[in-house]
Amino acid sequence: MFDLFDTHPEISQASCDAYAEKILNQPVRPLDWQGCHSYTLESGDEQIVIQFRSAASPLDKNTVKLAKKVHPTLVPATEYLGFFESTEVTVWKMDKIPGLGIFYVMDDDDVDIKTKLPATVTNMAKFYVEAWQSRQTPSLEETLAVRQTCETKLAELEEKHSSSSPFLNHIRTCKEALDDILKLPWVLTHDDLSSMNLLFNRTTGNLVGVVDWADAEIWPFGKGLWGVESVLGFCGSEGYTWLDDDCLTYRKLFAASLQEQLCLPADILAIIEKARKLGLLLRYGYEWQDGGFVLVDDTAVLEMFLDRAMFK
Repeated sequence: MFDLFDTHPEISQASCDAYAEKILNQPVRPLDWQGCHSYTLESGDEQIVIQFRSAASPLDKNTVKLAKKVHPTLVPATEYLGFFESTEVTVWKMDKIPGLGIFYVMDDDDVDIKTKLPATVTNMAKFYVEAWQSRQTPSLEETLAVRQTCETKLAELEEKHSSSSPFLNHIRTCKEALDDILKLPWVLTHDDLSSMNLLFNRTTGNLVGVVDWADAEIWPFGKGLWGVESVLGFCGSEGYTWLDDDCLTYRKLFAASLQEQLCLPADILAIIEKARKLGLLLRYGYEWQDGGFVLVDDTAVLEMFLDRAMFK
């Protein structure tokens, strides 16, 4: 939220509130949790959300429409309302999903998160199955762009971490498997499956919503599997904490749930595991600093993820 008003000083929280109240013809209140590039309010009856989005993180109408088609029960119905006044800030109207970002309950003493994880992990598998079952056809330009992105970033990672042999092996595995990865089915891939964008029913543990599709793109299946890590643990002041030992049990449950629905041969699973490693490298091998992504120096958490295979 603060980024939105910093980058767009021509608008104010009060003006957004007034605009949302006028649209909905009822009182509104800010959500307790806000995104970096947006300001989100809910209606007084808690049924509708109005979101103001920065030009730095725009939603795409076609992507949101596709996401709703691929994941009909998890993606809120969304309507584009246009630009806010004479600015580059866009306004969106969405159905309110009655859930809370998993991040906000992970260390809540009132929620026994470990007893909820089986439902969450099983629902995550279903989320990825829906993507697999809604395959997309990339254009030649999209295919070439993804290949170039992968080759460039893997080369950067290899140069940065050339003295770390175990980590280097993961990078080279992805480089050698890139042709096979690009032959996997291409699917809509949410590129920010953080624990704040995965909405959770704190009573049942069910995944009830996936929001913020601003960075979604068409990629080979498996690249987005890094998102499973978002429900297995969290980073805090004392480093990374698994919710239950190192969550091997839940990795096995996820893999079994996915395989029960897709029945994939072993050779395809092996390639998907390499695509998962690629996604982890692209996600956790970089960090956001001063308006851009830079290579990380500390790869301890990333290596921890890479060393724990999802499909064996």
